[in-house]
Amino acid sequence: MIKAIKAMVDAALTDSSNARIIITDHAHTLLLMLEYIYLGHYNVRDTLELPTGLVYGKDHPAVSHIRVHAFGKKYKVSGLAALALEKLRCSESYIAAEDFVDVLRVAYQYSAEETGDVRTDLLAVALARFDDLAASQVILTQLAEFEELRDFAAQLLPHVSKFAAVRLSKSDGQNARLEKLLMERSKQLEVATAKIAELESASSLDPAQSEASETGMLRGLVQVLKTGLQNYQTQFYGSEAKIQRLNLQISGGEGEIQNLQTQVLELRKLAASLVQEREEAREKLREAQGKLRNAQGKLHKDAVDAADAANASIVANDVIDLVERVDHCRHCGEPQDWSMEWDGSDRAGPTGLTFRCGDCTTRHW
Repeated sequence: MIKAIKAMVDAALTDSSNARIIITDHAHTLLLMLEYIYLGHYNVRDTLELPTGLVYGKDHPAVSHIRVHAFGKKYKVSGLAALALEKLRCSESYIAAEDFVDVLRVAYQYSAEETGDVRTDLLAVALARFDDLAASQVILTQLAEFEELRDFAAQLLPHVSKFAAVRLSKSDGQNARLEKLLMERSKQLEVATAKIAELESASSLDPAQSEASETGMLRGLVQVLKTGLQNYQTQFYGSEAKIQRLNLQISGGEGEIQNLQTQVLELRKLAASLVQEREEAREKLREAQGKLRNAQGKLHKDAVDAADAANASIVANDVIDLVERVDHCRHCGEPQDWSMEWDGSDRAGPTGLTFRCGDCTTRHW
């Protein structure tokens, strides 16, 4: 089929007389399919960049991927269908709650053969994020309001009850969230009840309508909402008792915290006292070390002075002994006229001193 479409397009581009209208579907989607046939890929551009008349409006990216997938299935371009489904599953094609019904309606505009895979994926999205989808007050009634979506609603309905329970509240913040959900479910119940009344009134005017199917489905939705509301109320009351128990535990914990705080203060005081004592001991140690250094210095000075005094005494004794032993020069015989010199030899004795004669310069030891 790809070769046939490409051949027709090439022929039309070569000679305009060969141009034939072979596809009359959505023009923008057709351009994306041709882009894939010639380039092997396609990109969904911002609709504001496209020429006037190619798109109906600025659609969600998922809408374009769904249409491209349907084209791939319809015209037997299997690679295009697979690529579109892959792009639809990417994070860039995330479908928010407010866009979900509009995107779903596009999927159901085509036959089950063309968008069956897409419908299955969207059902999985709804089941995975039902709490998010149900945050919209009209999501459930919209599914029943559009005739083409009632099959989808029938598939979703058995699973709704699985999401009716929420975690029990363990704090004031969670309790507020539970109360908010109760209010939302009550509003949804009111909307669904009003819709039943509207359909029942319309069916009495036009018996040909399938009132049994419509009201039956809506009654099922209302019953689910009632059950969910009762479960929420039961959990809400149970959570209040749990909150009271938690408050008692918190009160007991506050007393323990106060005791611990008192112990911490006492420990801090003790630590401060120990620090002060340590500083005082360090100061006394420094003073003692200073006194010890002064005493050591004095002892060293006294030892040096004593050594000097001993040496002086030895020198004086040697000089006196030398003078007493020699009263005249042994060489020239002249009386003492000597000068004192340093000899340093063993003959000079401990002091190393000697006398030299002033006349003949003979040394005496």
